[in-house]
Amino acid sequence: MPNYCSEPLTAMHCLNGMPCELRHVPSVSRCVPGTSGDGAAGFVSMNPSTFSGSFHLSNAGSPGNKQGSTCRIIDILDFFFVAHPNSGRKEGRENERIFYYNSPKSESLEKQTQVTGFAEAVVNFTENFTEKWDESEFSHRYVYTTKQLHVYILVESAEYIIGAGLNKQVLPFYCLLELSAKENYVLRGSAIRAILITAYKMFRLFFGSFSRLMLSNPVHLKDRLEYFFSRFLPQFRLHRMPLLDLFSGIDFLSLDSTNYLRIENFLDQLAEEFPQISKTAFFYRERLITHTVSKTDLPVLIRYLTQNLLNKSLKEELQPEKVRNYINGCTWRKDRCFRSFRKESGHHGKFLTGPMVSAKNLSQNDKYDVRLPIVYLCDDTNNERRLVPYELVVYRALNATVCLFLQKSADLAFLQRLDNYLGPELSVIASVIGESYGTLNDISSLKEKDFHFLYFNPESLSLKTSFVENIDSSRSQNLSSLPTSVYKLICDTFDDFLEKEDFGETTTRLDADWWLIIKKVNKRFLLLVLRSNTLTTPADLQQHVNDIIRLNFNTIFLF
Repeated sequence: MPNYCSEPLTAMHCLNGMPCELRHVPSVSRCVPGTSGDGAAGFVSMNPSTFSGSFHLSNAGSPGNKQGSTCRIIDILDFFFVAHPNSGRKEGRENERIFYYNSPKSESLEKQTQVTGFAEAVVNFTENFTEKWDESEFSHRYVYTTKQLHVYILVESAEYIIGAGLNKQVLPFYCLLELSAKENYVLRGSAIRAILITAYKMFRLFFGSFSRLMLSNPVHLKDRLEYFFSRFLPQFRLHRMPLLDLFSGIDFLSLDSTNYLRIENFLDQLAEEFPQISKTAFFYRERLITHTVSKTDLPVLIRYLTQNLLNKSLKEELQPEKVRNYINGCTWRKDRCFRSFRKESGHHGKFLTGPMVSAKNLSQNDKYDVRLPIVYLCDDTNNERRLVPYELVVYRALNATVCLFLQKSADLAFLQRLDNYLGPELSVIASVIGESYGTLNDISSLKEKDFHFLYFNPESLSLKTSFVENIDSSRSQNLSSLPTSVYKLICDTFDDFLEKEDFGETTTRLDADWWLIIKKVNKRFLLLVLRSNTLTTPADLQQHVNDIIRLNFNTIFLF
C-alpha cells in the first residue's frame, strides 16, 4: 500500500480517522457512533412519458493525467438508497420503506432493510440534538465508522431520506487521510452531501418532486427512481478536488461589453417576438454568458446541458475567419456590414430538443411528434419550494446555444417560426463572438500557468479553476499533478478556518516545496497551489502571490 502520509500535515489534525467518534459537524449535522456493517446530440427527453435519454457524461479525465480530474461515483459507492420511512412503519413490513436501492454487492432485502433502518435510527436519534434548519436547505447527517462514511440528506420536509455509503481504506491509525477503497478519492462528508443534493435535484428537474409522484402512485415513483438512478449513477462523476463538488459553481464566459449587449438585445427581441418564452439561458462553447433562470436550479440545469445534451465534439464547427474576412472587406458602416453578413451567412441552426430534423423541412401535414421535454423549475417569484413545469427548447447554431423555457405548449408552427428566426440571427452572433473569442482576457482560457487555482463567488456561483480540463485549454496537462495529501490539506484548511468566514487568509507549506494560499474576501474564495523551491521567505511568497492575483484575477478578486 502506498504511503499516503509522506506529506506532513502540520497543524491540520483531523479526527475523522478515529472510529465511532461523536463530534460536532458543521451546520445541523452530527457524527454519531456507528455500528452498521460494512447525450448525445439530438433529442434527449426526460419527462416521465418520454424518458429515453442516455446519461453519457463527457467530463472524463485528462489523458495527460494518470488519475484524471474525475472518477465515477459508482466505483466508490457501497450503497445508495432512497427511503420513505412512513411506508415502513408496520412491524414485519419495514422493507416497504425502501423505494430505491443500489449496491455493487447485490445485497439481500434483509440487508437493505438493515441499512435503511440504521439511517432512519440515526436521523431520529440526532433530531433531538440538531438546531432547526432553513427549509431552503437540506438537513443532513454524517456517520463515520472504521470502514465506512455514511451521508444522509432529508428532502421534502424530511419525508424522504437519500443516503450513500462509501468504503474507506484501512490505513495506519497515525495517518490522517481518509480515502475511498478505490480511486484514492479523498472522502469529504460535505462534498458527498452536495453530490446527493445534486442527484436529488437532477431527478426533480425531470420528474418533479417525490411527493407529487407519490400522490399519483407509489409504484410509479419507484419505477421512476429505478429508471433514473440506474442510468444516472453509473455515469455520474466526482471531481478529485472535493471543493468543486461542494461549491457546484458555474463556468461563466466573460465577454466584452459590446458583444454582451448584443446578446442581451437579441434575447430581449426574442422574448418580444415569442411571448411564450418565460426564461432563457445563453451559452457559447458550453460556457454560460447570461440567464434568467433561478440560481436554485441553475447548477443542476447547466450540469445536464453541458455534460449530457450539448455535444462537445461540435467545438470545431465555428469558423470565425469567415465573418472576420467579410467584415474587413466591407466598405459600409459596421452595423450594415453585420446585416449584410447575416444574409450571406445563411442558416446554421438546429434544434437539440424537439424535431430530429430541421423544422423548415417539415410541413403542417406531417404527422411528426414535436413533443418537448418537460423540466420542473422553482418558482422564483412567490415560493421557491413550488415547482413549475416548463417545456425545454434547446437550439444551437455553430458554437452558440440558447435554451428557452416555455410555459405554453409549442406546436409545429411555433417551432418553424422559431427556427426561421433563430437560425440566421444566432449564426451571425456566434460568428461575431468567435471573432473576438481568442482575445478575451479570461483566466479559464489561459495556458502555460505554473500554478493550480480555484476561484468561487457564491453570490453569482461563478467558478473558475485549473483542476478540470477546460474545453479550450491544455493547461491541466502542463501542471504537476497534486498528491492526495494536498487535496486533503486544502479541504481541512477550508473546513477549519474559512468555511463560515466572509474574510480570511491562510498560507501553508508542505514538504516537497508545495505552497497552499487560500484567501477569502467578502465571501469570494481564491485558492492558489504553487510548487517552488525558490520561495524561501514569507515576503518572497507574498510578493509572488500578489503578482499572480494582479495579473490573472484583478478584475474579479479584490485583495
